[in-house]
Amino acid sequence: MKIPIILQARIGSTRLRGKVLKNILGKPMLYYIIERLSVPTNSFVVLAIPDTEENEPLCEIAKQMGVECVKGSEYDVLGRYFKVAQMFPSPFYIRATADNPLVDFQAVDRLINYMLIHRVDYSVEKGMPKGGAVEIFTDKALELSHRLAVREDDREHVTLFMKREKRLFRCAYPPVPSELYYPNLSITVDYENEFEFAKKIYEKYYTDGKPFRLSRIIDEIAKEVGVEKG
Repeated sequence: MKIPIILQARIGSTRLRGKVLKNILGKPMLYYIIERLSVPTNSFVVLAIPDTEENEPLCEIAKQMGVECVKGSEYDVLGRYFKVAQMFPSPFYIRATADNPLVDFQAVDRLINYMLIHRVDYSVEKGMPKGGAVEIFTDKALELSHRLAVREDDREHVTLFMKREKRLFRCAYPPVPSELYYPNLSITVDYENEFEFAKKIYEKYYTDGKPFRLSRIIDEIAKEVGVEKG
């Protein structure tokens, strides 16, 4: 069975509106995120977007790339995830966000293997650069969160309820591989300067149709921005 990677995206980002459609090498940033997350062979991407006309262009990108697109509430993102889960039953789900054009796609396999061995409810690797990680949780953890979480921030941030309610969920934080251990480095895109930096990385390292491994370039990225390991 292949594990769904639920990639949440929207046009109306409060800090950098429309960033998922911003151009990198002739394609929207969302294209490259989907491409990276499509590399693992034991999973598949489902794009989860708000059910508004404004976000239709995101669905078109997904369709062009052969990826399913599911629409749901813009602000109840947890509800959006649960809707995906009802459509694509699975023992686990991966959470990814469209802020991260440099996401470590190899983390998908590592987390799936970790969950199969340790049988926890939620996991994310500790020490990954901000913007490099994905999260994983069980179907039961998602269902319970959807049923019990009422706070606005819990509905918006999906896994916040799992991480906070320690009586209900067993959470695990395995260490990231040593070559990726840069907890003080940020490679996410929230602001224009961060987008320009990500664009620069793609212009330097990307070969059409061949997503680069984050582990291959992370030391050079960290050196360029002056961030050390640990």
